[in-house]
This record gives sequence, C-alpha cells and structure tokens, in this order.
Amino acid sequence: MSFTTVRPYHSLPSVFKELRMKRCRLTVALLSGLFVTHVSTSIVQAAASPPVAVSQGKDDEQKDITVEAVQLVLDPDKGPPALYFTIRNHGSAVHLLSDVSTPGCASLVGQHVDQENTPETRDLFKHLALPAATTLVFAPGGYSLACFGQSPDIQVGRSIPVTFRFYGGATKVVQADVITAQDNKAH
Repeated sequence: MSFTTVRPYHSLPSVFKELRMKRCRLTVALLSGLFVTHVSTSIVQAAASPPVAVSQGKDDEQKDITVEAVQLVLDPDKGPPALYFTIRNHGSAVHLLSDVSTPGCASLVGQHVDQENTPETRDLFKHLALPAATTLVFAPGGYSLACFGQSPDIQVGRSIPVTFRFYGGATKVVQADVITAQDNKAH
C-alpha cells in the first residue's frame, strides 16, 4: 500500500512560490545559455572572416576612387538644391569619406527623400565607408546632400567644384553640373 502526503491548505501558497522560483531559475538558465551560444557563434564567425583591408594613404584614394555623374539639382518647389553623384571604389581596401564640400554652398548636409532626417543622416557623408570593389549611387529618390547657404554663383548651365575628402588626407575635386529638376527627369 502506498501513502501520499497531503499538504494542508495553508502551505499551498509556498508550493506555488517554490514553482515560480524554479521557473525563474530555469528561464534565467535558458536565456544565459542562448546568450553564450550567440556570443560564441559571433566570435567564431568573426575569427573565420577575412580581415578587412583599410586604405593606408592618399595614393590609394587617388587611384582607387572615381566620382561620376555629379549634379547639383535646383528645384525651387522642394527646398534646397540637392547634390547627387556616383562614387566607385575600384580598389581592394575600404576607403573612408570624411567630408564633401563646395564653394557654392555654405554647408552640405546628408538627407533622404523618404525618411526622417536624423543627426546620423545629416552627418552620413562625414564618416562614410566605401567598401572595396563597390559602387555607391546617390540618386533622386534616395540619399543626397542638401545645399544650404546657396551662393548666387550657382546658376543653371554652369558647373561648380565639389571636393571629396578622405581620412588619411586625400582629396578628389570634381565638377558638378548645375541643372533643374525638370532637366534631371529628362535624363
């Protein structure tokens, strides 16, 4: 014959308390295990990834980087002029863009047409990584640089110099064609 111990009614809350404590310990153990597994996997993946080569100087940027299709688009209905361009890194190292400027604008600020413009977006072109063997296109409908403090010298049909600066001291100066938004849609 088997006997079962019956707990009195007043001790049931302590049983529930014990169960809750065991459940909490189990949850903490499971979450800790998942965290350790995730961190371990990340470390293994990082160790298995090839190292990223970062440019070491001015000569690399001069030969590796090209900037094309540079246009300053004037659209009086939509606010400040927008600078669009295509930048290519033909090299095998990452290059870091640190600034874009032009005498035609007191400041150039990053923006995106369809997104909220945050401080990170505004400063995007002050710390932009250009991955090896990559082309980045900044075209209408996406990211661009907004021109604030527009110079009276900016006129449709002219071109203005635009300077791209890189960490390490290299610069690239290109000419931007000044066009209207209607001219841009025709292309």
